Amino acid sequence: MIRMQRALTAAMALSVAMLAITARAWAGVDLRSIDVGGYPTVRFAVVTPHPSKRPPAVRENGAPVVGLEAHNLGSSKSVVLAVDRSRSMAGQSLLDAAAAADSFVRQKPASDRIGIVEFGRTAVALTGFSTSTIDADGALRTLAVDSHQGTALYDAVVMGSSELASQPQGGRVMIVLTDGQDVSSKATLDRAIAAATAAGVRVYPIAIEGPGYTPAPLRRLASATGGTFETAATTSDLESTYSKIAEQLARTWDVRYLTSSRPGDKLTLRVTVAGEGVVTRTVVAPTTGGAKSDGGSPSTLVPAKAVKSNAATLVVALLVGLLVLLAFFAIASAQKASWVRKRLEPHLAAATKRSRKRLTREERMAGVAGMLRITERMFGNLKQW
Repeated sequence: MIRMQRALTAAMALSVAMLAITARAWAGVDLRSIDVGGYPTVRFAVVTPHPSKRPPAVRENGAPVVGLEAHNLGSSKSVVLAVDRSRSMAGQSLLDAAAAADSFVRQKPASDRIGIVEFGRTAVALTGFSTSTIDADGALRTLAVDSHQGTALYDAVVMGSSELASQPQGGRVMIVLTDGQDVSSKATLDRAIAAATAAGVRVYPIAIEGPGYTPAPLRRLASATGGTFETAATTSDLESTYSKIAEQLARTWDVRYLTSSRPGDKLTLRVTVAGEGVVTRTVVAPTTGGAKSDGGSPSTLVPAKAVKSNAATLVVALLVGLLVLLAFFAIASAQKASWVRKRLEPHLAAATKRSRKRLTREERMAGVAGMLRITERMFGNLKQW
């Protein structure tokens, strides 16, 4: 009896431990910065507990999304390294900052394209993008402190975003290193965030703790763009901070797809990464954007339940197919009528000038155009359209 109790106790303890491990594993996937501002494009970042070669699987409102694009930021990407060279960085701080950024460049994947931006009173792009490290190495080794007072941090983000926007689609990353706060930019924080978001850039700010340390704007910049805010107690910690970001990039997927939901619809996203976990979030599509219908409300010709039904897509497709088929019959009939008219023309002296003309291609297609307009009016408000 005692043995059975001990065995039962051990089994229960093992079960609880396994459940705890499973719960931790499946709670580890993080969904960041869900952006529906570019509706119908939905974009977000997925961060997993461990690097995964299998892209995330995404469901929207219970159905698998179509045309999913997922790019791992640990693979080939375009990266801007923006380095603060304001007067507060003079001396060892700038030397350590340049060395840490250069270490990141030398350890990058061979296919990564690197560009360097410096900022003091103003922001300047020092290099273009290249998979070679020569230009980036040279720019970082020759960084010098700005002779003028100022820190144009937000201008640097806007400039780096503009540079990245010209690069191929895929991973676009900006790592911004600073020891203070913005004091001389023409751009605002909101504009910097908007520029990065529009260009699809994930921003990873690094702040060196010190007298001018102001974390709040940098946290917001990272959160709004799907990056991560990091701090370094001293400049000697910067190399490990860059390595931490590189490790996180290997666990981050940049995901986008075109939603089939209509403006104002609720989108429940369920993201699963095999062996890593699952996460669910809900957002609302913008009430404007995308194709607009006359009324903005579901057609009264179709019951509301049918609009939401899974079978609605098939029904709509069949109806549209039927209408298209009728349109082709209309074209064939018009062609036949034209042939008959041509044969009878010599015998009908009283025919009008128009009846003597051949039916033009535009006239034959008028029936199709009208049929398509009717179809759009009937079904344009359905999300399946």
